[in-house]
Amino acid sequence: MTNAALNGRTGDSRRERPPGPGLIEACGWTLFYMFAQAIAAVACIVVLVVAAFNGWPADKEAPLRLLLDVNLDTSFLLIGVTTLGALFILMPAVRLRFGKQMRARLQLRRPDKRNLLLAVGAVVPLAVLSRALYELALQQWNQLAADIPALADLQQANTLEAVANQSASVPFLILVVALALGRALRAEIIFRGVIGPGLVRRWGVLLGVLITSVLFAGVHGFPPHAVATLPLACFLHYALLRTGSLWTPIVLHFLNNALALAMIKYPLLGRLPDSPSVLFASALYIVVVAALLGTTWEPVQQLSLWNWRRAFRSSWVDALAAGCIAGFTTAFVWSVMNGG
Repeated sequence: MTNAALNGRTGDSRRERPPGPGLIEACGWTLFYMFAQAIAAVACIVVLVVAAFNGWPADKEAPLRLLLDVNLDTSFLLIGVTTLGALFILMPAVRLRFGKQMRARLQLRRPDKRNLLLAVGAVVPLAVLSRALYELALQQWNQLAADIPALADLQQANTLEAVANQSASVPFLILVVALALGRALRAEIIFRGVIGPGLVRRWGVLLGVLITSVLFAGVHGFPPHAVATLPLACFLHYALLRTGSLWTPIVLHFLNNALALAMIKYPLLGRLPDSPSVLFASALYIVVVAALLGTTWEPVQQLSLWNWRRAFRSSWVDALAAGCIAGFTTAFVWSVMNGG
């Protein structure tokens, strides 16, 4: 048998693996994502104790008394520091995984301004649907927890309540930097930047996006919160695939977090309306944005027999987008004015 035949048989029997993490490595990155927060929390506590005692005290109970005195378990300090500190733990690991090609592999390229603006318009509709889904999931969860008391312990994993209880005395700018920006960068780099591309190459777009979104939802801990993040997670991944830039989901995630923090920090803003008309308008808005995202706009300089079709199509698309914006805005304002 010749070497050529042997090489051909070897090539047929051993397929080249697609680049990027597979399912097992993706699960490992998800665990490391949560473990990095624990490392940052421990580092924060150690630094606090060492700074307070000018070294580690001989009395083993002294650090515990200090933590209780500063109410670290209910303080925003621990949440804020762990959020930003975990980012400095994760980024070296990503750099080690991808090497010099990290920027290209993460798709950290400048997004198209028109597509970015179009995607940003979906932030509020997505928040409306996510909030409605959260309320529905929370209602079902409370009924389930009433039947199974052991599930009530998972209520401690509800980060929304923790942030709401701790944000009253924290300046809004610090909340935005620590929780909105920090979490957006951390989550998008790991899930849409590292995990997502590998799973999409191996499992296809639909299943790859779904698995990535489920892993992303899982790190939120509290089941109703995890369920509510699924629409947002899928749209963020879709925006990445359509625009080819990780900055698009980063910006969307940041704005979504900032909106949630603003409504937690300032209760006078009220809650997002959830009337049927608003929910329908939000879903339609997102569908139109998804259809238009990633397309290119070329201005028609001169109307002629050759470009009348393109001009008509452009006008039709613009009219559809404007109609959806007007419909959503009208339904949203009307629902707010009527307390729905």
